Amino acid sequence: MFNHPLPDENFHNFEYYEDLDPIISCVEVINSGALSYEIFISQYFKALDEGWHVDPTATEDKNSDDWAKTENRTAIFAENLTEENILNALKNHHFYATPDKNLQIYFYGNDHLMGSKIVADKVNFKIKVIEPDGNKIDRITLYTNGVRVVKYWTVWKSNFETEYTVDLNREIKDESSDLKDNYFVLEVSLMNFTKAITSPIWVSLP
Repeated sequence: MFNHPLPDENFHNFEYYEDLDPIISCVEVINSGALSYEIFISQYFKALDEGWHVDPTATEDKNSDDWAKTENRTAIFAENLTEENILNALKNHHFYATPDKNLQIYFYGNDHLMGSKIVADKVNFKIKVIEPDGNKIDRITLYTNGVRVVKYWTVWKSNFETEYTVDLNREIKDESSDLKDNYFVLEVSLMNFTKAITSPIWVSLP
């Protein structure tokens, strides 16, 4: 894992090593320090733009005796809570980082769960976000390569569900990019000024 990266301490600007890409799977984007969210999330996107196939984690990183009291969660999609299923979910990138322990994010591309790698020229994204405690969602943003905004939705309520189709040849194609695939990441901003962020869905053109 790339642990709490900072602009001047970001593993040599996330220099890409193809042989290490399958081994390094995560970037810490949320912890209990004051430097979370904007700084760490920006470094997550930098890693993606360098070609790493990594996912976001939410941790605590506390060095005091009141640790383990945070609501930060790395939320994993697993069939059940066995060691094997949890490790498979991590291996397959099926998780998201959230500062709200009850926030639920469902993000699919052509019916493939977040973290998937698919081949397509058109992608139908299905998005569902639920905050069961009534904490309202401010904005949901869909990003792609270069941290470009594909689409955003102003929500101002606790539940949100939509579908949105992207034509990669018409809307996303970037001739200047050296990346072999396009990433799509969903960021959920809450009204309490915190943010959750998903693993990417990577899409390669056929």
